[in-house]
Amino acid sequence: MNEQAMEAYRGLMVEVKYRTEAIDAILAGKVPLRAKIAEETAYLQLRMICELIAIGCLIIHGDLSAKKTDPLQSYKADWILTVLGKMHPKFFPVALEHEDEPTTPPAWVHKSTGFLTRNDLIELYNRHAGERLHRGSARNVLKNNKPLQFKEVRQWRDKVVSLLTRHIITSPDEKTICYFIMNDGQDRVHSALFVAQSPPIGSKGYARSHRATIIVNGCQKPLFDLIARLERAGAAPLRTALLRI
Repeated sequence: MNEQAMEAYRGLMVEVKYRTEAIDAILAGKVPLRAKIAEETAYLQLRMICELIAIGCLIIHGDLSAKKTDPLQSYKADWILTVLGKMHPKFFPVALEHEDEPTTPPAWVHKSTGFLTRNDLIELYNRHAGERLHRGSARNVLKNNKPLQFKEVRQWRDKVVSLLTRHIITSPDEKTICYFIMNDGQDRVHSALFVAQSPPIGSKGYARSHRATIIVNGCQKPLFDLIARLERAGAAPLRTALLRI
């Protein structure tokens, strides 16, 4: 996990936003396509988003993928996730609530429902979106056409957005964390990189630790100011700065 990997990951997240915008345009009826073609196009975007998330995980965990070169040559989201899962069970993005726990200092709150999980992604990639990439066998063509699934498209779209709007990715040893916001207030993806001292990342103690500090533009700051500063970043230098505890 390093700034170069995070820059590449931010680029993938920007592409996710563009593809989500395309889905929104289709659902709003703004794309002049016949309904069946519009549905297939929306599912194609969802499948591409699955691949972007999987490739993003691979790039962020570059130290893991370096141990096994095959994933770097693949675009298959399900296979990439399977390989990464064997090396680091907690490699997948963790969705955060928009509001932090109202404590002093504030603590991140992990979402419990409503977001795209690792298993959801594999199901979406293979079963739902995957089936619509092909016209089907002659037997399936002779069957009655399935009803259009625009409601399902919206549900998958909302799960993706819920996962990525504000999320973190942790290293296998839980000493490094990458923090991402899909919209920094100026429609740009913001990120920050943290290297923990103690306690383990993800624990309440981590978010509340008064001993930990961050380096921002050469100045040492207490960790409990972190969340507020990031959310207020806007056009400030924090938006692109590399932060280290």
